[in-house]
Amino acid sequence: MNKLKKMIIVSIISSIMLTCLFTLNVQAKSDFKPLNDSDSIITYNQSIGRSAQSTNELFSHYQNFNASQPILSDIKIAYMDGLLRFSGVLTYKEKTLFINTCGQMYRNEKTTNSGKYGNLILVDMEDSKEWHFVRFSIDKDSNQLSIILQNKSNRELLQFIIDISTDQYIELYNFCDNPIKGKDLEEKIIRMYNVSKNLIGSKNSSVNYTKLNDSSVGLNQQRVTSKASYSGYKSMMDKLKNNMKVDTSSLTNVDMGMFIGDGWQRDMNFENGDELSYDFITYCVPNGPDRYLVQMSLSSIIKTQERLANNKVKEVIDYTYYDGMVVEYDTVIKEISVLYYDMGIMIRNLELAIGTNSENAYFLNQKINGNCSGTGNPFLQAIGGWADPTDVVVSLFIALNNYESGEINRLRKFPETIEGQKEFNDGKLIQVIAVSSGSRKLERAGHNLYIEGDILFSNYLQAYYSYKFEEGTIL
Repeated sequence: MNKLKKMIIVSIISSIMLTCLFTLNVQAKSDFKPLNDSDSIITYNQSIGRSAQSTNELFSHYQNFNASQPILSDIKIAYMDGLLRFSGVLTYKEKTLFINTCGQMYRNEKTTNSGKYGNLILVDMEDSKEWHFVRFSIDKDSNQLSIILQNKSNRELLQFIIDISTDQYIELYNFCDNPIKGKDLEEKIIRMYNVSKNLIGSKNSSVNYTKLNDSSVGLNQQRVTSKASYSGYKSMMDKLKNNMKVDTSSLTNVDMGMFIGDGWQRDMNFENGDELSYDFITYCVPNGPDRYLVQMSLSSIIKTQERLANNKVKEVIDYTYYDGMVVEYDTVIKEISVLYYDMGIMIRNLELAIGTNSENAYFLNQKINGNCSGTGNPFLQAIGGWADPTDVVVSLFIALNNYESGEINRLRKFPETIEGQKEFNDGKLIQVIAVSSGSRKLERAGHNLYIEGDILFSNYLQAYYSYKFEEGTIL
């Protein structure tokens, strides 16, 4: 009987051992053999990582450590057959997983629009069965390799930091041969470097657009008031253009709150006054402890009135894209550094409108102009009449008729008498004119959209200006 019990116990133990071995073999299954030390450029004994449920928690300095910290051990990294090979043992929550994978390397080499370059390698790593590689980056400035993983089941994040030498970085950098070049490489580097873009379930579109409510002068609506100035932001942009980085303590009339947070930020001034009206727009994402990835653009808005003879006034509004770029803000050393120039916030469906509700005042003509990127119908134009001359409407765009194709630099004339105006415009005076960029985009320095029109008035003239658009980011 005792002998039988022993046989049963041995059989059970053997079964358990076989099950464990089978599980490990399934996890380790790969198209290539595990790395050994002689193959490896980098070997590392053990890295104790950190875990989090969100990127904000992952990058926070305040984290509760516990006995179940993730551990990555027996780390080996090699370059073989044109790919970066990686192997290691992940131990977390009483589970052990052998990871043996590979990925295509990309280096931030010098390109037409590059600011900082030669200091970063990113790897488009193949996922394991349970874990998604959010970012695999090798940074020359910090001499560190960073691995961010995300659990495919519960979305938990893990991060490991591994110290490397400058020689190891240079060896890997020299091995790397980017499979793409130019603009494609720049956008690929930004997408891979941006942690939030690579999380499971994140938006995969190359550009994400959002609509802005129209901003107006003289209309009955709340306006965003600037905390800084156009000259302050312009000076910052110029310093970044010339030096690739700027110490934020040297900046004046710049709201540094525009460079932190998660999402869209806007600082603007569309009031009448001596300071040039402008729009400064940023999109920020946390991208490491004390670091933010920021895409930004600065545009000027010029509104002018020119008194003409015979109770006429020329009204003009010109929206000009000054510059844009993608930068990284380090809140510890107080430094903004450029990753890529000419990669600012994209503006499409920009609409400019000028209007008046002064009694017996109306537009005699309309001229549009602009310089945007894209194809298709270049610009659209529209006119409209005030529904109720005694009412200050919320938006000039409510008063518009449908847009139609417009011709650049052609003066479109309207009837000069009240009767002729009403006959031409369905019983209303032409008191609003507008232009739209349509699907064309403002995204480069010097891009602009412009509209002008002459108003005939009797005794008094009150003019209003308004604009709106959709803004897009690659972050």
